[in-house]
This record gives sequence, structure tokens and C-alpha cells, in this order.
Amino acid sequence: MCDDRFLIIMGMAHSGTTILAKTLAQCSEIVPYVSGEASVLFENEELVNRNVEDVQRLKDFANSSPAKWIMLKRPWSELAPDFFREHFPRARYLCCLKSPEDQYHSWRKTDSLVSDYMRESLTQQIFYYAKHLLHASSFQWFSGCDNFRMMHYDFLLHHKETAFAELAKWLGLDFKFDVSEIISGGRTR
Repeated sequence: MCDDRFLIIMGMAHSGTTILAKTLAQCSEIVPYVSGEASVLFENEELVNRNVEDVQRLKDFANSSPAKWIMLKRPWSELAPDFFREHFPRARYLCCLKSPEDQYHSWRKTDSLVSDYMRESLTQQIFYYAKHLLHASSFQWFSGCDNFRMMHYDFLLHHKETAFAELAKWLGLDFKFDVSEIISGGRTR
């Protein structure tokens, strides 16, 4: 399998992964991988088992797709970097990060995704953010490599043209992404 064709977007909820996935999906050379029922958010939670069958499904999908990139958004297997290091060492990894304060305020605004306990506990929010940073740093075996990028949420929102131009260059795409749908609150229209 050509694991160098996979683009894996990592990051916790409300960190910019949906904005990235939706915008990147504008390019016909990037195809979102969706297992199970199709999802507008391109979530791949079905990859939780991290087994040979999951790898084979991805391999079959990649072999049948003419696209340059196969995009995975927030596969829960991202929490096990050894799985990806073993099966997808040459994939491109894009990790989204958001400040703890912004993360906390974003969660407080969203009733559907976060329990009252999580919404009320700043300590829990900071713990979750620290856990994410630890998880992101577990991909340090990419340090200094061209196949790993961090995308900070503020940079994505305030420098969206630059952010997506840099991503297009990093992915070897001759494509100008339409970022006009990204609004200041981090949503797409």
C-alpha cells in the first residue's frame, strides 16, 4: 500500500479539524475516507479497533481511488501512534491545536457535545487539553520530518489564505482553496 497517499488530520473536538477537512475536500485530488455511513464531518470513529481488517479496508479504498490524497479526519486510532507508525509511516499528519482558554469557551457554547460536568470544570478542560498535547507529542518521531505539521487554530482563522496556501504547497497541490466560507467564529457558512 502507498501509505504516503494518506493525509491524517488529528486534533480534539473544536480544534479546527472540521474546517480543515471541509476546506481541503474542495480539491478533487483529496478524497475523504468514510467508513460506515457517510458523514458530513468525515469522522472515522469506526477505525477504533486498529486491526488488520481496518488496514485492509484503507488499502482497498486507496487502491480504488484515483485521488492523490486519502484524507482521514480524527480517526480514534490517532490515540495509538504506534499503530500509525507501523502501518502508515509515510502518511502526512496534520495536527490541530487550540489554546486551553479558547477550547474551554468553545466547549461551553456547545450543549450537544459536552456534558455539564465537562462544561463546568475548567480543571477538566485543562486536563483534556494537556492530554491532547501529550498525544500530539507522541508523534515526535516525525520531528524535523516533512510529513508532520501543526496547525494552530488562531493562525487558521486569522491567516486562512496563508494557512491553506502553505498546506497546498506541502501536499504538492496546484489548487487555491476557497476560504471565504470560513467565518471568524471558526465555523463554515
